[in-house]
Amino acid sequence: MSHADLSRLRYSIRTEFHDIKDNVMNMQNALLDMKRAEEQMRKAKKEGVRTKDFMKTHTRTQKIMVPAPDGRHSTICGNCTHVCHLCCGLDELSGKGNVGIRRCSSHGGTDNCRVCPGQCSYQHHYHAKKIVQEKSVSFEEVCEDMKRTHLQAAADTNLANQNISSSADMQRLVDTAIDRCIGKLEAYCTQIKQICPGFNMVAEVEVLHAQLVAEKRSIVDMDAMARHGKIITAVAKIMNTYSTKR
Repeated sequence: MSHADLSRLRYSIRTEFHDIKDNVMNMQNALLDMKRAEEQMRKAKKEGVRTKDFMKTHTRTQKIMVPAPDGRHSTICGNCTHVCHLCCGLDELSGKGNVGIRRCSSHGGTDNCRVCPGQCSYQHHYHAKKIVQEKSVSFEEVCEDMKRTHLQAAADTNLANQNISSSADMQRLVDTAIDRCIGKLEAYCTQIKQICPGFNMVAEVEVLHAQLVAEKRSIVDMDAMARHGKIITAVAKIMNTYSTKR
């Protein structure tokens, strides 16, 4: 495999991992928002306020990564899901902790970004041909998107056809969707190792693991924390699997 092929492979892995991480965080945050909205609705009912079409009228804002319309790469923070430098003029860099990213104007030659909300290390930044968008979606749209994206197996048919009308329903949907994300991650790693047996998968998965561990510190809901811990455990298992295969 040529150096250019390996660079493209690293780029695709980092993008795929980032997408999976964002999917998981968006699902968990949507569930928490729904629980809060339900509590507000219960209080409103006690005060005699009508709460018709709860799933359609309650909305939340979420970040999504979409392909860059001009096909050019930008500097992305994997921790913050933030475009730190749109259409970066540097040659595309996608490897883990590539010190070259410090030459991007977002870093100004330093170790930490001056643009992203967390002012994160260059080790969490990479180039991707994507941009970040924010959109307002109803809980109904969130649930339908989860079904469409993650519930494709025959075993998921009943849940996919279920009408989601409460946070308890949504929690079952999120738990199943997260299981599918973990399965997708495992399958993707297997596929990459088949293409390039000598690829250092552990180094790439470590980046994802570090991001998940950092994000866990900001979670206060106990159910969400347990769910997040399950993902961290699954990613650690992947790291251990490929570490022992070296």
